Amino acid sequence: MSANLAVYTSLSLLGLVALAGAGVGVGSGVAMMTMQMMEAEEQAKAGVKPTAAASPVEEVKVNARAMSFAASGIKQN
Repeated sequence: MSANLAVYTSLSLLGLVALAGAGVGVGSGVAMMTMQMMEAEEQAKAGVKPTAAASPVEEVKVNARAMSFAASGIKQN
């Protein structure tokens, strides 16, 4: 077997392994998203309400003594 053929064969095998790894990664990602969708549908059927995020308009009190120098630019009320 010549050196060129050996290099070509090894690079081909590495490429196939990389493609297989990418396929496994994409497949597991799709499976995880599908499972999350199914869980969300089951919760919706069961009447469980999702948790709500905090309102972006909500004011937060800032303790000026606990801030570092980098955070000192935050507007204080």
